[in-house]
Amino acid sequence: MKTISIQCLGTGAEPLLPFKEGLAAYLGRSPERIRESLASAAPLLLDAVPFIGTFLGKVGERLAGTSISMKGLYEELAKILTRIAGETGLSLLVEDLHAADSDTLYFLNYLLRKIKDYRVLVVATVQEEQ
Repeated sequence: MKTISIQCLGTGAEPLLPFKEGLAAYLGRSPERIRESLASAAPLLLDAVPFIGTFLGKVGERLAGTSISMKGLYEELAKILTRIAGETGLSLLVEDLHAADSDTLYFLNYLLRKIKDYRVLVVATVQEEQ
């Protein structure tokens, strides 16, 4: 089972930053590995998500003019995570859910509805007093 760990950083954080950092840690910083992993799983994401440009150089320069709906973005991220799950499964650890930005919460809600046919275990930590 593969594991991706993300940590929520608060409402002032860049949208979906926990997933950016979690995927970067999982995929590594190699543009070739990221391109290989994302191109077949979610090709629209390569042209739609600003943080991917950080890893892909010239591709990132085209991102400013590209528009994609949030639902489309969520769909593409869900494709990546279900592809990573593959046959062995995926464990997604979401730390500090109480500090999640709204985009991360919306995406998690979307993802939980999309992964019902996949072997994905999502574990979230939350501070009760928060």
